[in-house]
Amino acid sequence: MKIHDLTRLRKSCAKFDSDFADINFKDLNAYAVEARYPDNFLAPDLSEAKEYLQIAEAVKELVRSKIIFDTK
Repeated sequence: MKIHDLTRLRKSCAKFDSDFADINFKDLNAYAVEARYPDNFLAPDLSEAKEYLQIAEAVKELVRSKIIFDTK
């Protein structure tokens, strides 16, 4: 099942690792879900876009820090 709701994804991840519970997506969920429907498209202003990019990069780094690479 595909899920685009960031709040639901955060809660699912937090069940396995409490570090995910601390993520604050702010209003980013609106862009993750509603932007998929052209009639409801929202465009962030530049400052929002920069802030959301920082959130995305922080989430990416958190996920990468949790991945264990087996080099054998």
